[in-house]
Amino acid sequence: LAELDAEFHPATPFDRALVDKIAVAIWRSRRLLEAEAAAIALRRTPAKLAQGVSREFSGFDRTCVGAHELEPLDPETRAWCDAVLAEAPAAEGARLADLPKKAPTIYADLVSDAEEEDLSVEDYLDQEHEGALSGWLEALLDFCRAEAAPTGRRARLRSLARDVQARAAVPSLADAQLVGRYQTMLDNQLYKAIASLREAQAARLETLEAEPEA
Repeated sequence: LAELDAEFHPATPFDRALVDKIAVAIWRSRRLLEAEAAAIALRRTPAKLAQGVSREFSGFDRTCVGAHELEPLDPETRAWCDAVLAEAPAAEGARLADLPKKAPTIYADLVSDAEEEDLSVEDYLDQEHEGALSGWLEALLDFCRAEAAPTGRRARLRSLARDVQARAAVPSLADAQLVGRYQTMLDNQLYKAIASLREAQAARLETLEAEPEA
């Protein structure tokens, strides 16, 4: 407001009211831009992106997409998945007794899964997985392929997320029209207040110049 006072030099209550109108119009215009930017930023948060990707990914997979799935696979998990997939040919068709030697990474994961259920490996496979070892191994390999493969689930999700994020940066037509109308109204208020102030100041100056010297 001080900067506007320095520029327009309000000398009367009427001038003061017009300068206040100018200040309010400028403030509202700035708030409108900030609100529009905030709305775009909100649509691009991880949670909102996950919702958008879930809607588009439903054609491939009915499961809900988590925001963490849109992040790059961490190096440790990628290395583990790569090791599992590398051992897959040796593990497929192998007997449980041969697994520690033929596929140590896969066997270590199997032992870990069984321990989490407080079961022996044999009981865990019998009770928790249809098809025993082959069923468990198939589920493990499916997970690793989905996570680490260039055409797997995570890769497709991240590709969709980039598309959703790009679209989120562009307001919808209805939003753009609403913002445009409001901005036009603010501009009109601003220009009218400035014009009225200039006219009042010019008229006052003409009156002063027309007054005869005492």
